[in-house]
Amino acid sequence: MKNLIIYFSSTGNSFFAAKYLTEHLENCIAVSITKIEPSMEISTYTSIGFIFPTYFFSIPKFFSQSIKKLNLNKDTYFYGITTCNGFSGNTGYQLKMLLENKGCNLSFFRILSMPGNNIIEYAPPTNEIINKKIIDSKKKLSGIVPMINNRDIEEIKKKYHFISTIFFNVMYSSQDKWNKKFYVNSKCSSCGLCENICQFNNIVNDNGQPRWRGRCEHCVACIQLCPNQAIEYGKRTTKRNRYMNPQILAKDLM
Repeated sequence: MKNLIIYFSSTGNSFFAAKYLTEHLENCIAVSITKIEPSMEISTYTSIGFIFPTYFFSIPKFFSQSIKKLNLNKDTYFYGITTCNGFSGNTGYQLKMLLENKGCNLSFFRILSMPGNNIIEYAPPTNEIINKKIIDSKKKLSGIVPMINNRDIEEIKKKYHFISTIFFNVMYSSQDKWNKKFYVNSKCSSCGLCENICQFNNIVNDNGQPRWRGRCEHCVACIQLCPNQAIEYGKRTTKRNRYMNPQILAKDLM
């Protein structure tokens, strides 16, 4: 079986899951969805997994839009995994419908509880909780490997459709304003990591200082991975610790 994992990760949680599967499945590679061009030949893979974080109880808008552009083979075995801090909303059914609209089927879907990383809304958990969630996620991933190898199929039902749709629409309605609250404090060393880490080319170096230019996807990688904790978002993040999956390096996410 020729395995492909298409993922998105900003602080390492989804990459952690993708990396685990590539290490435990034969003939498997993982590629960030931000690096896949529509012309990329992926229809030859016999198995494709989609791994992504839950955004606003839904699939991130950019992830859905990218799937719509992919050239998929209806005979491919598809599965999905979402990483989230708690509530995953209707993500499984959303992925199922995205694939069915392309003539493909989603065979199974799993929710992987990981440490929360949305620093704009809340502080990261304690190290004890972080370590426990990572251990638990490894156990769950170990059970997913034989499902992929055996090409298991499970029913995927619609869940929390109304609340997921409403929350998604409300949050994305202000997307054009997401850039306006970013700024750097006096700790900024002009290292340029934030520009390199942004997978949406939203940050540019302006006389040694980062400038956000209107293409933010709310991934919070720039805030979380800044080595000096120099990036802030309004007043919400000033006293909050940062988070990156402790088993992933920043260079893995570039």
